[in-house]
Amino acid sequence: MDLSMPLQKKVTEDLNSFFSNMLQYLQKIYDVRDDNPYASLAAFSLQEGIEFKDFEKAIEVFQLSENVCIDDLYEEFTSHRYYLCNSVNRYEMSTGYKVFNDCVHGHINLHPLCVRIVDTPQFQRLRNVKQVGPVYFVYPGASHNRFEHSLGVCHLAGKMVDALRKSCNDQSIVTDDEKLCLEIAGLCHDLGHGPFSHTWEKFIDVARNKEGMSETSGAVVSWKHEEGSVQMFEYLLEQNKLRDALVEAVPELKDKAVEFIKELIRGKGTLKSDKKFLYQIISNKDNGIDVDRFEYFLRDGRQLNISSSFDYNRLLEFCYVIEVHGEKCICFRNKERHSLYEMFQVRVNLYHKAYCHHVAQCIEQMVIDAFVEADRKGYKIRVSNDKVYQLSEAHCHSEALSRMTDHIFYDILYSTEEDYEQARELLHRILKRDLYKVVAYKNFSTKLLKEKEKAIETCSSVAEIDKEVKERIKECKLGVEKDIKQICERMTYCKFEQFKVVMTKLDMGVEMEDAVRGTAEKKNPFNNIYFYDKNKLSEAREIEWSDVPVFPVPEGSIFHVHGTVIYKDVDNPVSKNETLKDELETFKAELMKLWK
Repeated sequence: MDLSMPLQKKVTEDLNSFFSNMLQYLQKIYDVRDDNPYASLAAFSLQEGIEFKDFEKAIEVFQLSENVCIDDLYEEFTSHRYYLCNSVNRYEMSTGYKVFNDCVHGHINLHPLCVRIVDTPQFQRLRNVKQVGPVYFVYPGASHNRFEHSLGVCHLAGKMVDALRKSCNDQSIVTDDEKLCLEIAGLCHDLGHGPFSHTWEKFIDVARNKEGMSETSGAVVSWKHEEGSVQMFEYLLEQNKLRDALVEAVPELKDKAVEFIKELIRGKGTLKSDKKFLYQIISNKDNGIDVDRFEYFLRDGRQLNISSSFDYNRLLEFCYVIEVHGEKCICFRNKERHSLYEMFQVRVNLYHKAYCHHVAQCIEQMVIDAFVEADRKGYKIRVSNDKVYQLSEAHCHSEALSRMTDHIFYDILYSTEEDYEQARELLHRILKRDLYKVVAYKNFSTKLLKEKEKAIETCSSVAEIDKEVKERIKECKLGVEKDIKQICERMTYCKFEQFKVVMTKLDMGVEMEDAVRGTAEKKNPFNNIYFYDKNKLSEAREIEWSDVPVFPVPEGSIFHVHGTVIYKDVDNPVSKNETLKDELETFKAELMKLWK
């Protein structure tokens, strides 16, 4: 229970009065004078901002501070814990706090303003947006949605703030207003996701490319959900008249509160440039260690039944704010490098076993093709009689996006319009498990890693390196397509345009520019993660990959590019054509020869 959680102005005085009554209750049951040690301990705990759940720590600090020793104080005092905690819970509930019983984090206690945000149509939409999209068709447990994930990120943001306050022994290192903004940012960071989460972004890229859109035409070629979340957050505040309530809840920031929350969602900003670590909590652009990832690692792993030994609680226990190259950053105890290695490994495992599962990739391509076909034939999102948007552009309009969930899949599936027959048939095939076929796959990591090292030597910025690597991957993909085209020329049924090459890039680390050297590297996943020694809390340093005594990880696993060749049998399903099936086997054999 967070006794320092910011409350609305109107209940601040009531809260002080409430705790005064609690102290009087303690004094009454012991029937002693005002300097009763139990009552003094309660007052001391409140004054120092110590949580009720940390009774033992409170006793230790109290006894050292007051130079007293009270036998069996812990047992005596905790006998009243149930009464005290329940009383505080009842008080917080009366002021607008709510408890959500979550299957991953247990009881999540939300601030009244967060509750008001949750109770809006724009946020409730997330109940019907699958967290892992088409993976649900492969893993039956993957039925969780962006709604519960967002609650979890809000909860963990608050926990990380509490952990930093505790480890730094400074309640003001993150103010109450900043903490509330972080919780709201965690709650709203995924508001912009479209149907089937990340699959929607891939659909947009395909649909726009088919229309020949480019930057010169004025259209955004690559749309990302982060900006959609920022736009939807603004829309949510306006539609539900919550802007004034937000400004009132964080008087320290006043009119800048909304912009600060948007910066936290993006993971970068200038309003709190003296506290860079605040931007590392929700969306860490420096090294990828943030509460968003903690949450989905834990939730996705549990829902998909993919076990992991990674425990974010250890990282929270040993996180600390230290100045690094003139900026205050979140650092970790040097002994926790093993925990971070496990975190990277969890990410790799989830991608290999779930997100990039070959069957999931086939289903995702079928969903994308069905949406593209429906979009081409005029499927619209209707907002009102005079506001109708094409499917591939609706997400750019918050009012339209607020009406878009995974229901679009079933809206097309159950439609009776003749124009949507092909799209409808693709979705029917998914339900009948008559899927596209994975013809071949190959790991291109080793080859591309060497190309990447060349890029690092010749390029001067992260943006240049990233652009160069994308070009190399694109060239690699074109090479695969050239091989496919060459083989198709000798085939009867297999046509080049029916093949889809999917290149999946995955790194154990996050590529960012080094603030001092001005370079970027990928070989060491621990780049831009800073560690401290318990005896030198004012110093932080990076560590080398060799300093992590774990089983060796091949370079190809640190920088991983996986190519998958999918045969899209839209007009001529393989399941109904034995000759085509045999020809695909021949095609696969010839492609593997070329790859050797």
